[in-house]
Amino acid sequence: MNAAALNPDPLLDTKQAAAYRGLSPKTLQNERWRGIGPRYIRQGGFIAYRRSDLERYLAECAVETEQSAKARQSAASLTPALTRTRRNARIREIAAEFQSKPKRLRTDRRSAGKARADRSS
Repeated sequence: MNAAALNPDPLLDTKQAAAYRGLSPKTLQNERWRGIGPRYIRQGGFIAYRRSDLERYLAECAVETEQSAKARQSAASLTPALTRTRRNARIREIAAEFQSKPKRLRTDRRSAGKARADRSS
């Protein structure tokens, strides 16, 4: 059986990870020393990177341009409209439930307190 079939997220050594990112191994070493860069695994003297960690790190480094921001905002503007529609529908449901319930007499807390004070004197 193939080792890649057993592990869908293989470990890459420093040279492989550097080649994957298009950098030199020394750059990865410097990033580790400075405490920046992608997550890595240290086991004894062996350093390894998960491919998923490298992909996640590269995704976090993506810079958004004006055009991509506009496209994202136009897609996001559709979501609040749907949310408002659902929220308004739920508000109408609650209002209908409230109106169908028999009304209870409500006493004002201040007036109830005055009534107690009057009774005690």
